[in-house]
Amino acid sequence: MSFTTTAQSDPIAGKLTTVTTVAVVDGPPAEDENVTGASGIWYQVDIDNSSNSEATYVKLWNAASVTLGSTVPDWIFLVRAGTRRTFSNTSGGTFGAALSVCAVTEGGTTGTTSMAGDVVTRILST
Repeated sequence: MSFTTTAQSDPIAGKLTTVTTVAVVDGPPAEDENVTGASGIWYQVDIDNSSNSEATYVKLWNAASVTLGSTVPDWIFLVRAGTRRTFSNTSGGTFGAALSVCAVTEGGTTGTTSMAGDVVTRILST
């Protein structure tokens, strides 16, 4: 998984973090990634699942480190196969420690299976 953070000149949110969850075929399960390293508020999550023929669940945690499959996510976003969706929260989703993210094929807490194709998640935050 790789990510980049780009400074924004928006009066509400100052960072756009792009996380690419790379597909793992016949390999280890998906891994979470701490993408902020600090507290903040997310306002928008844009998820591009267009390279997959199955639904993807993007999970966010208000934590710097999680145990994928047992740590309960704070937010879960479902994106259908072959689509891109944007989720907005005008009040913002506050994270106090850090924001970790992972994309898998199962919802809930226990899902750990990687997708067949890459998933790009963009998070607009403070």
